[in-house]
Amino acid sequence: MSTLRLVSAGAGSGKTWRIVQEVVSRVEAGLALDRIAAVTFTEAAASELQDRIRAGLQQRGLTAEAARVERANICTIHRFALTLLRRFPLPAALPPDPMVLEQDEASALFHRALQAALRADGAELDEDTAQLIATLVEKARSLGKDDEDLRREAPLAAAWIASAFSPPLDGATLDATFRAALDEAFDWLDLRAKARVGDDGIRRELRLLRRNMPGDLLDAAIRVLRATKPTKTFSKELPALLPAAEAMALLHPGARGRIDAAVQRLFHLGAAAAKGYGDEKQRRGALDFEEMQRRALGLLTEPDDRYARSVVAELPYIVVDEFQDTSPLQFRLFEVLRSAGAEVCYVGDLKQAIYGFRGADSSLFSALLTWSSESGTPPEVLDRSRRSRPELVRFANELFSRVLPRQGIPFDPLTADNDYTRADAPPSAGAVELLRVPSSHRNGPRIELGADRIRDLLRSGLTVLDRSTRAFRPVRPGDIAVLGRQRSQLSQWAEALRSRGLPVLQESDGLFDTLEIRLARAWLAMLASPRDRSASAMVLLSELYGLRQRTVVALSVEKLSGSPRRALELATSEPERLPLTDFERRALERCDADLRHCRDALRSLPLGEATELVLERVGLRERLALRCDAAQAAQLGANLGWLVAEAHALGGRRDHALELGGATGATLENLLLHLDALSYEKPRQPVALHDDVDAVRLMTLHGAKGLEFPVVLVDLLHTELKVRVPRVDVLRPTDAAALLRPDALRSFTVRCIPETGMPPVDELLRVRLGDLDEELRESLRLLYVGVTRARDHLLVTWPTLAANSSRYLLRDALGPMLPDLPEGRAEGVDARWIDASVRVFTAAEAGPEAQPDAPPPVDLAPWRALVDDPSAPTAAEAPRSTVALLARVTPTELCKVADCPEVLTLARVHHGEHLMARSEGAEVLRVGVPNAYASRLAIERDQVAPSRVGLLVHAAVSKASLLAPSAYDPTDEQLADAVLTQHGQSEHRAALSLLIVDTLVSLRACVNKLRAVAEPAREIPFVLDLRGTTLHGIVDLVVRAGDGLHVIDLKTHPLRSADLPRWAGYYRPQLDAYALALHRLTGMPVLGRHLAIPAAGTLLTLTDPFDPESTYDRLADLADAIARGDRGPSRDCARCGWKSQCSTGHRHLRASPPGATVVRP
Repeated sequence: MSTLRLVSAGAGSGKTWRIVQEVVSRVEAGLALDRIAAVTFTEAAASELQDRIRAGLQQRGLTAEAARVERANICTIHRFALTLLRRFPLPAALPPDPMVLEQDEASALFHRALQAALRADGAELDEDTAQLIATLVEKARSLGKDDEDLRREAPLAAAWIASAFSPPLDGATLDATFRAALDEAFDWLDLRAKARVGDDGIRRELRLLRRNMPGDLLDAAIRVLRATKPTKTFSKELPALLPAAEAMALLHPGARGRIDAAVQRLFHLGAAAAKGYGDEKQRRGALDFEEMQRRALGLLTEPDDRYARSVVAELPYIVVDEFQDTSPLQFRLFEVLRSAGAEVCYVGDLKQAIYGFRGADSSLFSALLTWSSESGTPPEVLDRSRRSRPELVRFANELFSRVLPRQGIPFDPLTADNDYTRADAPPSAGAVELLRVPSSHRNGPRIELGADRIRDLLRSGLTVLDRSTRAFRPVRPGDIAVLGRQRSQLSQWAEALRSRGLPVLQESDGLFDTLEIRLARAWLAMLASPRDRSASAMVLLSELYGLRQRTVVALSVEKLSGSPRRALELATSEPERLPLTDFERRALERCDADLRHCRDALRSLPLGEATELVLERVGLRERLALRCDAAQAAQLGANLGWLVAEAHALGGRRDHALELGGATGATLENLLLHLDALSYEKPRQPVALHDDVDAVRLMTLHGAKGLEFPVVLVDLLHTELKVRVPRVDVLRPTDAAALLRPDALRSFTVRCIPETGMPPVDELLRVRLGDLDEELRESLRLLYVGVTRARDHLLVTWPTLAANSSRYLLRDALGPMLPDLPEGRAEGVDARWIDASVRVFTAAEAGPEAQPDAPPPVDLAPWRALVDDPSAPTAAEAPRSTVALLARVTPTELCKVADCPEVLTLARVHHGEHLMARSEGAEVLRVGVPNAYASRLAIERDQVAPSRVGLLVHAAVSKASLLAPSAYDPTDEQLADAVLTQHGQSEHRAALSLLIVDTLVSLRACVNKLRAVAEPAREIPFVLDLRGTTLHGIVDLVVRAGDGLHVIDLKTHPLRSADLPRWAGYYRPQLDAYALALHRLTGMPVLGRHLAIPAAGTLLTLTDPFDPESTYDRLADLADAIARGDRGPSRDCARCGWKSQCSTGHRHLRASPPGATVVRP
């Protein structure tokens, strides 16, 4: 066996430089470049490594070898395995050039196989369970296991789960005990007619159980456990119910049987999906990345080793980068080659092993480091920081030398040796900032303080080193990165930073949910088929053409929505059948010209070029970017660029590969099929890292690995440490020697901890089978990655130690390892802590000095420039830059400008605020309905953003049946659970579910009060033309009564009863817009305009009759005010909720008496 070499490279220590020097020195010594393999784990890293090796060879005068870099074995692990298979295609039973599935294609194919397995089993599993099965199969395949291995491991996995429980008790005894406790609870219901806050959920569940008891008492116990949030009063008055229900879940033989069957079923479904996936790959002659590695390993481990020896003869030297991210299967592949005589060098950093969820196994690198030290050949350690200021290097050394070794992670301190130590660097006092915030489940104080510090740094004149010029310059927004663990949390940072006027680029999920991608897909679908009425309607209603809702409905009825030329012919010959305004006629003429031009391009150009042209033709990016700032416009462009890149990639593939989508040929139809398949994977939006976009970057810590920034804020220490279920774990030998044996893969097993739906069972499995220490190690490695991304300046949010908290945070785990953090002040305090210089900040106390700055005025000129000029030529005749676009406003903006013209400007800057200027209200009629006050107040603003609450509630309302004699529907809980799962809501599910149920009860009462004769229509989109300005919106609910329609707008935020008339006055323009749109769309009278406010238990009705003509004039005047950019204080500055942010209002109040009140919802 050849000598093993290990290189331990800390973050920023010049790891890539060391690899380049190693390769170049080998070439200088006479080893040809094509006899060296340099393997890394991403295409981007491989491309960078190629460039660096080429430059290194050129610097040494090795120009001939530098010219051969593209053909050298400098590639990813997957391409390396494919190269081995191509050397020996016949023994590997493959064609010489096998078809390779990209990750998205493989995922789509596996998804189909999984759905087929579920159908064959008669199962309808939720999305989370399907993802659990996919993860189970993925981790099993990373160990080289197939479907038969999964079936063999099913009973072993069930036995492993059973080992966490105590022996079961007699089922009949447990049933009798629980039944007695349940009867006692039924009696309690009669005695306690009035509910206390917190007991609503269990009272509702007990009523349902009394009305309809399940045949199996275990089901009743599970329902009690799910519904119970025990208060002190509840536990005192019903002391037996919860313990009896928990005993049923933990000790009943029936519960054990269900859990055993569920675990084995997961493994068998995974095996069936893996088998179907493998069969389909074999039928198509395709390989995915894991299959490449498995087959390559099988080839190299043939009994006579002839293939391994042949590879070593051609590749005697192999260097593996990012070794801490290696899977067991990949490790065995390189070890087989080393056994056959290859010299192998592993380069990595155990402290940056953060990809365990992808199948990486850092225990392999740890075992090698241990073995190397014990064998007397310690690894080479790169101990010079080429990245960060000395102050940051010292802080990282002092922090992590105290915490990582205590968790079994070796730490080697670094010494700064870079431009900061060689250049004339300016003073760096306060290079490390610790933002001391209260330890709380609320995110607001922490994020507000961090956003304030970022704003202040940009104002302070802080200088950073520009790597391109090697000179110091003032910091810019694009130099700053905010790093967190979850993307959902980054959205709150984005809101806080934007409210301070800072541009933001955010790493986000939901690429296919963005407006630009949805609209681009609709436009492509309209080009592909005029019969796609849904796509055509979306395009015609959008900013691209701006037709009225009524016109689009008429086009759909006539089956002409995809044929603008025929629509124009009908409008000319029979105008009574299709009446069009002059603007709509011009828009349809432009649409017809665009369709003809784009279809010609699709016939004559390659798919990628044609896709790019058809999106440019309609100005999709330019039109949508007009309502964005520069950073958002860059993200929009990156998203559309991704779609164009997919079209180019599809156009370059062979027909054999395209057959995966069910057809052949690089056509527009196949592009749409391809996009449909990708949508199953829910890809995230590409990061728009454009040098010309100066915006703060918001990224996950995983996404930031391998990057560096002048200024970094790390937001991690508030993360709760807990074992999350469901989960898939890999059980491995604990002995380092066993991990390194040739047959080590056989001793690796996969285990699954499911989510049973029984809270005490889930908690037991979490505690007894989960590894909380590994969760801590993972979090510490993430903290290390975050801290070491900074070059010039570092900020870390630092919660104080929590007292008597049930949540165990990363900060709590660090407490025993570190001294107390010094006290700070709002302006910052310089201190010495852990032998490092730090500056400690705390949040400012509320008061005049803590008031936010007045926002800068918003330039509305771009909005005015959007107004359509009737004399402008059509898009078919005019250059792109002269195509006139539409001004677009929303009903919400009408409310704000009607309230006070200042509010529109303020609300655009302060996105998270929901305040009111007016003191007078509208005349209203109040009708009481069941209220959701307690359930709404249970969800605090810092737990779930109000906009998120509204999204989830509206999603449930759109799916629920609202026309029913009884306000309560037993299926509401299941609907709420499905909605929360569909929207990926994992936190605060119980509180949100209760709010959704209470809201549906309240809305059904509203519908009954209005004497509905049919199920209400929901989420009705509309477009109105207000004297050249288009008003776009969506009506929440439309209730049809006997002689007309009622418009209902649902408000989910908590409003005080005394303020309801003022809020009715505030929302009146919105209700008027909905009523006018509905009247024009249907021609029916609108009988009422209502606000449904479940949190206040009120259906609020405007008492004045609806008049379409006067309403139109009033709304048009408001739209004109927005277009003109009208500004100025209202008469209500003294009571205005915006007064602290409004500089104009401050000036207006100088002569006013003190004592003004703030009106908040």
